[in-house]
Amino acid sequence: MSEDKNKTPLYYPRKMRTGWCVAHEVTAAGVTIERYGIKCRTYTEAFNRAEVMNREQLAETKGTGVQ
Repeated sequence: MSEDKNKTPLYYPRKMRTGWCVAHEVTAAGVTIERYGIKCRTYTEAFNRAEVMNREQLAETKGTGVQ
């Protein structure tokens, strides 16, 4: 769900018990885990932060030439 062809992690909003957070999946040693990050009060705030983080990740990947 959160990785594309280039193995770049994509961030997405995730519902928590109280509020929302921005999460992404990480695969290490063949095991995929979901990591939670920034906590937000609303879905809109989490969605907007995920968009910004995805854009920054894409810019880093393109800027360094890592694929």
